[in-house]
Amino acid sequence: MMKSNIFGISILKTLQFNLHYFGLRGLKFPVLIFKNFRLNKLCGKVELRDWSFGSVRLGQQMVGIIDDKTEKGIWSVGGGTVCFNGKVKIGSACRICCNEKGNIIFEDGVNITGRTAVVSDNRITIGKDSLISWDCLLMDTDFHKVIYQGKPVNNSKVIYLRDHVWIGCRSTILGGADVSENSIVAAGSILTKHFDEENILLGGNNRVLKKNVLWDK
Repeated sequence: MMKSNIFGISILKTLQFNLHYFGLRGLKFPVLIFKNFRLNKLCGKVELRDWSFGSVRLGQQMVGIIDDKTEKGIWSVGGGTVCFNGKVKIGSACRICCNEKGNIIFEDGVNITGRTAVVSDNRITIGKDSLISWDCLLMDTDFHKVIYQGKPVNNSKVIYLRDHVWIGCRSTILGGADVSENSIVAAGSILTKHFDEENILLGGNNRVLKKNVLWDK
């Protein structure tokens, strides 16, 4: 369930965002923008599945370690598509960046606690009921080409977090990462690979630490 606390909302930013992306239908205010969340670029498309009031919240304070009076979140969508497929909460000081070729898909029940960046030039999917802790980075592109023997070797690759995945703080999830359902990513991990087996604990650099684990929000 989405918490009812809506103190700290910026009425002007909320109005600007909803009217820009949804026209008059945006007067239902499905997306709430909090005062500490900056709207740097309002381009591209935003798609919604849940049009109820406040189904998506951008910049709501969720953890006490982030001072939402001094640390700002950023919406910088220069193109592409950001899709919210249900109730989604993105916390203080998070950055959502999507380029012309980018696609970011948030499934129902996604919570990002704070100070995390999601940067797409290809496609990033975050599955249902997933939880991402603070100071994480999800980025599907290196932005700059690396050429080896006349060919690029670091083309952008998709990121896929399957349903009910918990990403620990200060983790880095890069292009090519595909994390299986019901899995946990330990704090400080770096992931770039595909994992088939569900209910696993990942850590370090693409390492499976434990199997048959469970976790609960």
